[in-house]
Amino acid sequence: MCIRDRSYFRIVDQPENGFFQRIEQFPNGDILVGDAHGTPPIPGIPNGFFLMRLNECGEVLWQKDFRDRTNMIMLSQIAIDEAENIYIFGFYFDTGPGKPIPDILKLSGDGQILTHRRFEGAPGRDFVYSLDYHNGQLYTYGALASLNNPEFCNLMILDTNLNIIQSKKYGPYEAYGEGIALQNGGALMVNGMTVLQVDPNGQLNWARTITGFTNYVSTSIPHEVAGGTIHAVSFGGLTWFFKIDSNGNLLWQSDQFPAHYHLPEMETLPNGDILAIYNDDDTTGFHPVWLRLSSSGEILSQNRLQTTYPINSGFIGVTLYEGERVNLFGNADVDLFAGLLRKDFMLQFNLNAPPPDCFSFEPFSDTQPNTFNLGLQAATITEANAPMVESPLPAVYDSIATSSFNEICPFEPSIEEIRQDTLMECDGEWLIELPGPSFIWSDGYQGQTRIETKAGEWTAIQYECHTKVRHIFHLEKPDCDCLENISNVLTPNGDGINDALIFQSNCNFDFVEIMVFDRWGRSMFTATQLPAAWDGTLGGNPVPEGVYYMAIRGVAASDGGEIKEISEVKNLTLMR
Repeated sequence: MCIRDRSYFRIVDQPENGFFQRIEQFPNGDILVGDAHGTPPIPGIPNGFFLMRLNECGEVLWQKDFRDRTNMIMLSQIAIDEAENIYIFGFYFDTGPGKPIPDILKLSGDGQILTHRRFEGAPGRDFVYSLDYHNGQLYTYGALASLNNPEFCNLMILDTNLNIIQSKKYGPYEAYGEGIALQNGGALMVNGMTVLQVDPNGQLNWARTITGFTNYVSTSIPHEVAGGTIHAVSFGGLTWFFKIDSNGNLLWQSDQFPAHYHLPEMETLPNGDILAIYNDDDTTGFHPVWLRLSSSGEILSQNRLQTTYPINSGFIGVTLYEGERVNLFGNADVDLFAGLLRKDFMLQFNLNAPPPDCFSFEPFSDTQPNTFNLGLQAATITEANAPMVESPLPAVYDSIATSSFNEICPFEPSIEEIRQDTLMECDGEWLIELPGPSFIWSDGYQGQTRIETKAGEWTAIQYECHTKVRHIFHLEKPDCDCLENISNVLTPNGDGINDALIFQSNCNFDFVEIMVFDRWGRSMFTATQLPAAWDGTLGGNPVPEGVYYMAIRGVAASDGGEIKEISEVKNLTLMR
């Protein structure tokens, strides 16, 4: 079990030259990070992508490389469903004709390949942009780029077995954009400078062109909130947010702020505010910033990463768990470090906890009033069905990856020890129970409770990100006689009292011999194992009343491990 304010900052040593960072979150708070290998496709040399699953403490649960045996497969987006199935949307690049083909891969939560499909929708080139999951359906968004016909953007909706439910195309295609699934089952897509909203059947509800710009600009991945979607746009070195309602009307624009051209990624905080992650751009380089935006478009705070390690960050992905734990996965800026090796970085912090020693987010403000005349204008869009043809599937294989971390924040968990001592009677027993559901027994015992009758120590361990708790149960017993309460009277008359002579022990005997004989030395009973009992018979027949003798000898170890040699002779009176 982990605690959520475990912070870390680390550099990932593989893949080298990664440049397509993606991060998604499992329902239990684990994260999945992915990156494409940055080597250009070379005929005959396989290429692919890298995935790593980490728990809330940042511990790696598994990591794998996925590659095609002959050509290149490229990671574009990741989605995860409620059952922890993983969906990878990208493209297969056939280096022969140089054609990218949409590629969808379904994995189990532990990274095993379950299903794999490839679809072609145009005789030219198909481009893939985004993937989203909602309510048992996958939404893929891309472009159909035919060689001799107009180009279209494409929305495919699939079930979780990767069967196509519907495929639609919308034209004309303008430029790159992102698409998201909406809570009502429809979708919202950005097609260059045009925003399209469709219903759950793919029918167009409305289309709006973003106006006011003299040339094409990029917008962020839309982020759905109550009453519409929030978008970010960058122009002239400044970035700002705007909101479009569910009917395609512009509601507000935020103030502007300087930012690097990688547009913000957004998550919703519990109170309805928006957490946005972007890179600022100052004289010392590019630095991750988290910004708080109100639901009405007011920028409430900006917080810049402060660390001695130079990142010069480029694209950054973000997840938010239970409104407080933030995970960032990004890379050095591709343009700034062109031609050099670039390493991914991972950052985890808690919005409501003190920062660690090695990094912090310091408040600052560089916003300015927004005077830009952004507008929305109705756009004419054509729509039609877009049949997709399944493409043959060369084998994709996976292999264990061996990426390691350079920890910028050295961390060693503290150890807390709790001790519970008990002194027990000779014939007693101790019921021990794990202190909580996150504890395990250090000796591998699987039960929640255990009953112990001998002296010793048993340890339950709970491992958290910050603390390792050791709960030690220590049991002591007095140095009891090895043979327990052997009566010197035997009355086998059926009244339930002393009807048999019982031999039992508190010790572990390596050897034991028990004999009962009469006054003339004739053997009445013999035993070499414990427990044992004599009922006053010989060969099934009752022996006479009188005085008998019992002799006991053996070698035993007490509860404390002490070796004892035992040799005793006692009188026994038998009465009926």
